[in-house]
Amino acid sequence: MTSFAQVAAKTPAELADAVKAQNVDLVGDAKTWPRQAKLAAAGDANGLEDLKRRVKEGKAYDDLTLLEGIGPKLQQLLRDNGIISFADLAEADVEHLRHLVRAAKLPTMPDTWPKQATFLAKGDLNGFEQYKKQLKGGREASSD
Repeated sequence: MTSFAQVAAKTPAELADAVKAQNVDLVGDAKTWPRQAKLAAAGDANGLEDLKRRVKEGKAYDDLTLLEGIGPKLQQLLRDNGIISFADLAEADVEHLRHLVRAAKLPTMPDTWPKQATFLAKGDLNGFEQYKKQLKGGREASSD
């Protein structure tokens, strides 16, 4: 591989295997490498710097407090349970989220978090903002 575009076209697993094939110890996780390479190939220095700031041990930590209904305590609870990115939260089971919130005795309902996170994981800020306007206290407002 000799270009960012080639790296961007690979999966994290393929990149990790390529590193290991060179007898180099992989430190951290290759999960964000394709995303970083895509930004570099596009010349998006600001996007790359932002992503690099959010990467810890090879994993990108998103600011989950951007979502309606999530503050610093809930963000830490989610992170402590392996939900560190918008993509993680988008894929999370609502029942599991409810269990986490109940166990922590926090007064909130996480029902809309995966949908909100899906918009952000896809980079659809406009869709996210439109959906967020429909929420009241993190819940979908009834149309009665």
